[in-house]
Amino acid sequence: MNVKDKRFLVAGTGRSGASAAELLKKMGISTRLFDGNEKLDIEAFYQKHPLLDGMEILLGGLTEEEMEQTDILVLSPGSRSFESGGSDGSPCPSRNEKATY
Repeated sequence: MNVKDKRFLVAGTGRSGASAAELLKKMGISTRLFDGNEKLDIEAFYQKHPLLDGMEILLGGLTEEEMEQTDILVLSPGSRSFESGGSDGSPCPSRNEKATY
């Protein structure tokens, strides 16, 4: 499977999510990060993960447009934001709506 032309969204900025995003970036794959915590300190995150500095990080909830801009969703084990939608009521896929590639 060729994933070079796919747009990835990694859900979760913890250890496993950051590691997945770092691997995808090293592979030259278009990647964005998502975290349901609207108060995440992005600058502290970039300091902890300098390879990801400048990578787009979406916080809180996801819009339908943001989801449509995603080809492949990578869920880190601790990501709970997709269970009930974003904290602001924005649409997030349920378990049954998550697509695998």
